[in-house]
Amino acid sequence: GDVTLAKTNPQISVNAGRDTAICYGQSVTLGSSPTGSGGTTSISYSWSPTTDLSSSTTANPVAIPTVTTTYVVTVTDVITEFTKDTIEVIVNPAFTVDAGNDETICAGEEVVLGNGNVVSGGTPLYAFYWYNPDTVYSREMNVDYYPANTDTLILVAMDSAHGYARDTVHITVHPAVGVTVGTDTSITVS
Repeated sequence: GDVTLAKTNPQISVNAGRDTAICYGQSVTLGSSPTGSGGTTSISYSWSPTTDLSSSTTANPVAIPTVTTTYVVTVTDVITEFTKDTIEVIVNPAFTVDAGNDETICAGEEVVLGNGNVVSGGTPLYAFYWYNPDTVYSREMNVDYYPANTDTLILVAMDSAHGYARDTVHITVHPAVGVTVGTDTSITVS
């Protein structure tokens, strides 16, 4: 009888990684461990889009996208069999925080820190931390502050996507001026 030999090539498997969310300006490593396997002998990688990638031809490129992006990886072996997978990188919006204008006050006076809406952008809900280099002063957005001496406070805000922003405010405190008034004198006018 006749004998027929058939060769089957090992299947290529690919894993672009789990969809993930990052904050604007952060990076993420794409792919898995391993990103591709199987096939015949060596395999190659092709990521697209190539914008914001450290490399489009490695198994685990670093991406720093500025907008939400779906990346596609194509894994190809030497006999040009290929498999694709995707990963979506959600980019949470950037945000800023405003600690307010620098202030100059006299000793004993109050400064209202954060006076109003201090956050612009980001992903609500926010956590706030007012501190100077020595201590955390408050975890509230708006704070009544009575500094005894000139101080610089730092406001750090973190949003629910774990992004953060910071700003500083400098408060100059002038010492109280001592005024001495002499004894009362009465004058008689005739």
